[in-house]
Amino acid sequence: IAIGDRGESDEARASFQTADAISEIPIPSGLEAGFATAETLRLDWDEVPGAIDYIVSSDPPDGKFEPCFAGKTWPRREVSELQPATEYTFTVVAVTKEGNSAASEPVTAMTRVMDIPSPDATTVTTNMVALTWRPIKNATDYHMVITQPPSDEPLGIVKVGPEGPAAPMRIVEGLRPDNMYCIRVTAVGDGVESPPCNSSFRTAEIPRPSGLEVSFITASTMKLDWTEVPGAIDYIVSSEPEDGKFEPGIGGKEWPQRMVSDLHPATEYTFTVVAVTKEGNSAASEPVKATTTVLDIPRNVEAATATTNMAVITWNAVKNATDYRVRVDPPGAEVKVGQEGPTAPKRIVEGLRPDTDYMIYVVAVSEAGESHECVTRIKTEALPCPARLSAPTVTDR
Repeated sequence: IAIGDRGESDEARASFQTADAISEIPIPSGLEAGFATAETLRLDWDEVPGAIDYIVSSDPPDGKFEPCFAGKTWPRREVSELQPATEYTFTVVAVTKEGNSAASEPVTAMTRVMDIPSPDATTVTTNMVALTWRPIKNATDYHMVITQPPSDEPLGIVKVGPEGPAAPMRIVEGLRPDNMYCIRVTAVGDGVESPPCNSSFRTAEIPRPSGLEVSFITASTMKLDWTEVPGAIDYIVSSEPEDGKFEPGIGGKEWPQRMVSDLHPATEYTFTVVAVTKEGNSAASEPVKATTTVLDIPRNVEAATATTNMAVITWNAVKNATDYRVRVDPPGAEVKVGQEGPTAPKRIVEGLRPDTDYMIYVVAVSEAGESHECVTRIKTEALPCPARLSAPTVTDR
């Protein structure tokens, strides 16, 4: 009704509607259950804007619901203290400052009969592995199978530890070095068993020989030494070029040493060593190179004859030697070639001093080069003492 100075108008009618009511709080969606064990699982769902917490319900009403590391506003709960082999139905309600949402669509999940063992290789050697895992509740035994795909044939010897079959550990022996194996472990208890857990491991490789060194090199021989490999029963030595004869040292074939002979003079050789064990062979060692000398060293140098002022020096003949050079220390003596000529392993040394020590150095010589020196010590004879001193004739004068 409009009212003015002259009176009122006729009455008019109209209608209106208030604004829509506040929208309902969104219901949590996308509820999923995963990572189920015999006693635990995880629930995830889509985040509800403005939610400050979530209420999870289960049927049967078991379980303990814990927020994850991100806190109670995060759309996830870790569920524990469930019963094995039990089907659960879960729903979620979002909590906001304005109130709670309706419950989500339910999701169903089944706990496992038993938890799955998760083996870890705690000790691995070339032929053995020790496996341990977290104890499985209600397990009275564990079944383990070792295979090498694609074959399903069981390998190795599975042994129970001293704590008995219920202990979460097994020892597997009889394996091959540096091989990949697959493990299948099942927990067993009271007529039920867990799903199998599949894992894998690789055995250790046999240690390679190390520290390979060459010494005592001549024109046809040398000596090889290296670090001992535990468990080695022999060693295989290879050379490039493929010459030489390899003989064990005084310690036998399991000793890390070989004497090499029948080599060619002035030739570079490359050597490698492989360790042989009962489980198999190692990889080859790092190679080492060595070159034989042009000539062998004159050996067994000695004084065949020695007087007060001369000596006859002899030695073993050196193959392909055309001459020999002899040096005397202290100097001053004269070295002469004998009647046999310069290729003969013999020299006459004159002008020596009586009762004196001398060092004799001998080198083999050829057109291709020289050998290393071989040295020996000799001593000349002392001058003889007067054999008898006669007493003079004495008179009274």
